[in-house]
Formats: sequence, C-alpha cells, structure tokens
Amino acid sequence: MADTFNATELVGLFRSALVALLPVMDAARIRWAEPGVYDGWENIERALYASIVGSCVENAVPDAVAPLAAYGLTMPNYLALSFLSERGLRLGGTLNAFVELRTGDKPFDLALFHEVDASLTLTGRRISKSIDMCAFDLASPASGSTAYRSVITYED
Repeated sequence: MADTFNATELVGLFRSALVALLPVMDAARIRWAEPGVYDGWENIERALYASIVGSCVENAVPDAVAPLAAYGLTMPNYLALSFLSERGLRLGGTLNAFVELRTGDKPFDLALFHEVDASLTLTGRRISKSIDMCAFDLASPASGSTAYRSVITYED
C-alpha cells in the first residue's frame, strides 16, 4: 500500500516529535539545548529522523532514491546521498543541504543548512533559517543533476 507525505510536513512531524520528548528529557536530565548537548540526545534525534523522514525516503516509489544523509552530521559532499533542501535557498547555482534543527526563541525553531555547489560539494557556508519560513524538498543526485520532490510516495 502506497502512502504520500509532503517533505515539509515530514520535517514538521519530526520537530513535533522532538518537542514532545522534552519533558521526559528534562526529567531524565538529558541535555537537549546548546551548549551541552551530548550523545544521548543526539542518538534520539537521529533515530527519530531516520524513522520519520528516512523510512519514507528508503521506501520511495516509483523509483528508488539515494540513501538519506544522516541527521546532524556534516558530509563532505552529497554525490551519493539524498538530502532535504529548502526551496527558498537555491541561489545562483548553489543548493543547500538540511543538517539539523536548532533552538532560537523556541525549541527547534531554526533549520541549519550547509550550502553546496552544483557538484554537491560543501562550499563552507552555513545558513540558518526560521523553520516556519521553510518549504522542503527531497533532493537526490540523478545522472549528473539533482532531482527534487516536494512529495514523497512510499510503500509501507
């Protein structure tokens, strides 16, 4: 059976899951806010991202896409990895790759991106943008170009 999600909706669900866990993390004294985030919280973030976003990408149809880049890690390039990209940040031949959510005024209200050039290699520039202002696509390398999908259809 096929199901469909909007990439922006998936990021919103991921953020909601993180926020929902905060009272438990506070009670367990697991630090989730910078500075002072440790492996315990980072492991939880990666597991949620892989389960909510990654599982949709992994089972995408009608055609398979490259594996999704890991949450919260800096990749040297995205030549063989899919990644979430924010539509509004595609400027003059550069793209962006979603890295993680950060806390500004509210928990996880900022999206951090790494800028990548047309060859999907990091430029060294980091971009932060309010999550409320982001519209995400799934970007995937395909035959020398990058294909974008705002909607991900997957088999469950």
